[in-house]
Amino acid sequence: MHTVFSKNKILQISNDEWKSFCDSYTIIEAAGGLVQNSQGEYLMIFRNGKWDLPKGKCEAGESAEQTALREVQEECGINQLRPGKLLTITYHTYTLHDAEILKRTYWYSMKYEGCESEFNPQIEENIELAKFISVNEIRNECFKCCYDSIKVVFAAAEGGNI
Repeated sequence: MHTVFSKNKILQISNDEWKSFCDSYTIIEAAGGLVQNSQGEYLMIFRNGKWDLPKGKCEAGESAEQTALREVQEECGINQLRPGKLLTITYHTYTLHDAEILKRTYWYSMKYEGCESEFNPQIEENIELAKFISVNEIRNECFKCCYDSIKVVFAAAEGGNI
């Protein structure tokens, strides 16, 4: 079963229907990171009125893990990252210039080994803020204004407990 986030609804697509479903879309590969610091806080970004995680499209010849690291660095102005395991893969659909897109995003855990607390968010990507936030604040505040797929990433990291 595949879960797809599509225009404010969640679709459940069976494995038998998956190929046919995908054939209706242009597939875009992307990757991102769930970055944790030494205090157990997670790196969140605020863009387009929502809390999100740093992610972006894969470039030619780039692995998903390489994309995730590059995108976190670019979008947040952050270095000193140690990549971890693949947490989950999310899918969401959208329309771009009359094309129906299915974005497959690979999410990796990462550890931040630096000590900076302020970062340089990528303004040209509409990122207003990048900061580490406690799990309680994420649950109580950020989850009120984020994409459902972001909750799935946290649940994968926390064994479904977040």
